[in-house]
Amino acid sequence: MSQNGPCLTEERLRHYLDANQVMRERLCLALMPMVGPYTQERPRRPKGGPDGGRDIEAVRDGSIVVWGAVGFQNGGGADAQARNDASKKFRSDLERAVKENSNLQAFIFFTNVDLTPKVIGDLKDFAATRGVGLVDIVDFERLRHALDSPEGLIARLQYLGIPMSPTEQIALVSKFGSQLQNAVSARFDRVENTLSEMERFLAFQKPIHRLDVFVLLKSEMCSASIGEEGLLLTMGGIQARSSYLNLLLWNKVDDKLARDRIVTQSRLWLLEEEGKMVNFANSASASKSVIVAYCEVHFSYFGRPASLADLAEVAITVHLTEGLKEQVHSIAVDANGYEIFRIDVESIVKEASVKLTQDVFEPSKSAKWFEVAVDRRRNLQFERLNFSGRMAPLQKSSN
Repeated sequence: MSQNGPCLTEERLRHYLDANQVMRERLCLALMPMVGPYTQERPRRPKGGPDGGRDIEAVRDGSIVVWGAVGFQNGGGADAQARNDASKKFRSDLERAVKENSNLQAFIFFTNVDLTPKVIGDLKDFAATRGVGLVDIVDFERLRHALDSPEGLIARLQYLGIPMSPTEQIALVSKFGSQLQNAVSARFDRVENTLSEMERFLAFQKPIHRLDVFVLLKSEMCSASIGEEGLLLTMGGIQARSSYLNLLLWNKVDDKLARDRIVTQSRLWLLEEEGKMVNFANSASASKSVIVAYCEVHFSYFGRPASLADLAEVAITVHLTEGLKEQVHSIAVDANGYEIFRIDVESIVKEASVKLTQDVFEPSKSAKWFEVAVDRRRNLQFERLNFSGRMAPLQKSSN
């Protein structure tokens, strides 16, 4: 009986590229933008020869150099022996990478073996002992999911020889057709603009992994002078079109940098899931006139990672505490470096009550809150998102 759909993808992942390391590496290279915030992907020496301790090199989050290794096994596997072999391969490749680059911060590992969460956790712990804190392990199931998504269909056809079904062809055209048609029909004297638009198009397909807030102050300050103050941003249309999330920014007065910088602690929760709160690492601004919050996030959209292309209509409501009432000039929110909200603070509307969960910062519960903006909306189907230029390597307080 012939196989099709996910079953065929699983079978080809296990066997189709047996002993073909060149095509294995090229497949993984093609899938990198689909499995994480990676850009500038390039191979090393897939056809053999000295590779400097890595099969793949890329950039993560716009600034972090990532080295990668491809540890496919003939026949894949989901048993203890296959997982042990994959773990040995990971450790060996990581050790070799660290030996070549003692300052390595990030490592990605591809394997067609089905790894358990415990195995993945153990491997990340091992990497941490070698000084590598950012580790991404793309195992059998993540590879299959990427290959069967609309973004992965072309790579699946090219490297695993799996034709697209009529339904998959429709999905591909529906997702990419109009943009590709516009690119093909562009005039030759606008090549540079077309390439820029294609880069933009690809950026809009990647999962939203950063949500950053920038609060411009009217004068220079530091956390010690600001005191126990904060902002509450309620945003809709990012997690899902009918879902709202709260992002609370609170000034960290007891941070060791409090007298020299503005240090912010942030927490996020969904209005419909108040018990599930995400705590972010403290963010330290490089400027004394800007409050920042750098938030590494993961949002879902119909069971898959949400991307900028999924944003249709977004809305924001902003409250701030009394001590910031006369200090804030403007507020901007970026997603993956693209500005989705910008609010110029002209006047404070009125004192207002806000609903906070039990797990927020204690001083925020007794603070006086004031409205800055209420249900400001943007229809992104008709408004163009612009790259803000503010996306930078994360700067966090170590306290």
